Amino acid sequence: MINGKVLNKMFQHAGIDKRELHAALCKLGSPPKKGKDLWSPRRPTTGYCYVVTEVVSYVMKKRNIPYKTFRLDLGNGESHWFIRLGASGDGDIIDLTADQTDDSYDYEKAKGRSPRKTPHMQYGMSMQAEVLARMMQLL
Repeated sequence: MINGKVLNKMFQHAGIDKRELHAALCKLGSPPKKGKDLWSPRRPTTGYCYVVTEVVSYVMKKRNIPYKTFRLDLGNGESHWFIRLGASGDGDIIDLTADQTDDSYDYEKAKGRSPRKTPHMQYGMSMQAEVLARMMQLL
């Protein structure tokens, strides 16, 4: 599992309050697809890496902080999404859902990849990410 101090530093870099994110995810409940069987209020980030990455991406754009999004293939059709700071994506890692598992992620194996964008996206993120961002008063 990720070191708590390291995770707290990620939240500071992202400018997002950990308690607010966790409370909002608890209100959303289990994710609709992957991770729903593993989700619990004790680990509310489980299954939400993509959605949280979209929200963090929105915050970074709003603050004019250069970053890139990454997708790590975990095998068996599973993946993990996160952000790296810097225009070329070689800076600090921002993974606000790193605490969803006791395992650690091999971030160096991830590939830069942008979340899907569709024309209906008013803020450049999925409807679920918009709901989360609104719950956290980021929109």
